[in-house]
Amino acid sequence: KFNNILIDLNIVGYTPYLHSVLFRVYNLIDARFSMLVLCIKYIIKEMGLKTYTGETSFLNSFSWEMLIKAFLQDIIKPPILPKIIENSDQDVINVKFGKMFFNPKEESGGKSVRNFVNDMYNEKINVPIIDINKAKEIYNNSIKVKNKMPCSELLLKFLFFVIFIFKGDSIYINKS
Repeated sequence: KFNNILIDLNIVGYTPYLHSVLFRVYNLIDARFSMLVLCIKYIIKEMGLKTYTGETSFLNSFSWEMLIKAFLQDIIKPPILPKIIENSDQDVINVKFGKMFFNPKEESGGKSVRNFVNDMYNEKINVPIIDINKAKEIYNNSIKVKNKMPCSELLLKFLFFVIFIFKGDSIYINKS
């Protein structure tokens, strides 16, 4: 936290990068996804359920976005978002991974950023090839009946899902 701004740096995260690309594609496919995310983030903030690192025990923003994505893929009928990863071609790339977490505040025994980066290793992994054209193709092939539900109705259905189906007590996480 710096000047009341929470900053989360990730120097070795291919997975967060992949999720960012996916969320961008989902936003381009259907703007209702981003509108729902913004509405839910606002509601969470107003209810005092916003998670700051180490401060509360609620689902974080990323988890809420994943829950909305799953809701728009699997719960709403007909679905609004396609399953892009499952239907994408795969490519093999080299990704660097770190061996352990480091704590730059620890003077003795803590790994420095330089040691952390020097200790990284390469691994070949399969990743989906995601671009907007391929995503549109997947969308058109997998979602034959287009869902015309307005955002307001989707928001109410999502809240019903979280509160009564998913169960409200599931928004808490176990910090231990």
